[in-house]
Amino acid sequence: MRDVFAAEMSTVRRRPGAAGVCVFVDEPALDRFMQYIDLMNASGRVSHEVMRLFCVNPTREATRALCATLQQDESLQGLEALDRLRPNNSLRDLTAPWRLTPEFAQRFYLLVSLETVAEELRDKYPHPNLTLQAGKIEDGESPLEAAVRELHEEARIKARVVHGPPIPLMSKGMFMYSVFVMQDTPLFLSDSGTLYIGFDEPDTTTDSESRGETEGGDSELSD
Repeated sequence: MRDVFAAEMSTVRRRPGAAGVCVFVDEPALDRFMQYIDLMNASGRVSHEVMRLFCVNPTREATRALCATLQQDESLQGLEALDRLRPNNSLRDLTAPWRLTPEFAQRFYLLVSLETVAEELRDKYPHPNLTLQAGKIEDGESPLEAAVRELHEEARIKARVVHGPPIPLMSKGMFMYSVFVMQDTPLFLSDSGTLYIGFDEPDTTTDSESRGETEGGDSELSD
């Protein structure tokens, strides 16, 4: 998949301060993938930071249009500062027209998070954002380890295969790795609310940071 990215992804010597994972969904796999995302969204907040998950073509026009649609969503009208909802800086960087090829942006959908205002981060993030699944690299972590952790903490997703090399964003201060969901990619939703991507037999005993039980227990939906 490396050749689909227009931007150079060569190794960067300077260690980034943040890392995350871009989940790209192939168009033929979108309906099946969204069945799982709808279950996660319907059961309440996805995580402490993330209210809902969405899939959108990775372009600036599409992400702005999604923000406009969400601002008119009746179920979100009680959300603080909804009128200021916008794609955050890292998402705008990823969706720059020179970053991804037009063919890729048309074929694949990107998983994005609706992050809401949190008291402890109110000064830094005073309004909701449409974001990537990413965050700060902790002491002792590699960028890849941080990316995988952030994907689970924010989106409750674990992926068997995370592709590199990473896409450097934010003046190379953030590394974004990639996960691809294709038509034949196994998907499994555990009873703790974690979505497993690419696991034939996921070990759900490692779900240590669930946000609660999902109705109906473990789920492996059919097409």
